[in-house]
Amino acid sequence: NYSQFLNGLKNHFEHGVSPEPSFDALRKMRKRIHNSNNIAAVSYVDFLFSVMIYAIKHSAWILLPKYSDSSKVEWSNYLRSDNSIKLLWPAQKVILEAGVLTGNDIVVPLPTGVGKTKSIELLLRAKFMNQENNLAVVIAPLRALCNEITSDLTSALSNEIIVNQFTDTTQEDFEFTILSDSKYVFICTPEKFSYILRHKQDILEDIQLFIFDEAHLFDDASRGTQYELLVSEISRSRNSEAQLVLFSAVLANANQI
Repeated sequence: NYSQFLNGLKNHFEHGVSPEPSFDALRKMRKRIHNSNNIAAVSYVDFLFSVMIYAIKHSAWILLPKYSDSSKVEWSNYLRSDNSIKLLWPAQKVILEAGVLTGNDIVVPLPTGVGKTKSIELLLRAKFMNQENNLAVVIAPLRALCNEITSDLTSALSNEIIVNQFTDTTQEDFEFTILSDSKYVFICTPEKFSYILRHKQDILEDIQLFIFDEAHLFDDASRGTQYELLVSEISRSRNSEAQLVLFSAVLANANQI
């Protein structure tokens, strides 16, 4: 029974097989142990059963197809890869339930260290899945943060999506002609994207997804106003199908924003 449990667990998280064989094995183990006099074993098997229930409720194989427009088969290539996420953290599960993978505009207030970068990766994967071309932009207010996001997304997506970062210089060091037949995400600061908009306003028609990081910096005395104005401009001028997602630290007024 224990081997059946482990093999069933492995098959679910590596290949998406139903978790029922693992639950069946656990039920048999639990029934036998509950009839024994081993108090410690009773506690352990009940604890294991609880963890199993919780793990399956947060299984990427179950949640990603459920809360996206793509099927389990369409997610399978990613989920079978070694670097894929197997279990969603509670905050990531809540984001999915709010419709972030199905095009809803959303403010995502997250504390540090709860999987924001991986959430951005999943959002990009869902947006680009089953499309020959697409364009997304990630805007972060700090150059160091842009570097970090670029590094993380390049490591995770480079085999499927072109990831590029624009410099902060106010000059035309960008070229959009390659975007017509590519899956493309680029990362830049608000100042750089404002400069791009002044020189190529029609680029907003081509962008399907806008991700704004550190949105709580709207309150920053030196740069917050420009950041907020940029979000307002994009919100007003984007194409009708484009999605806006704001990631921030925990906010007291996230619903108002």
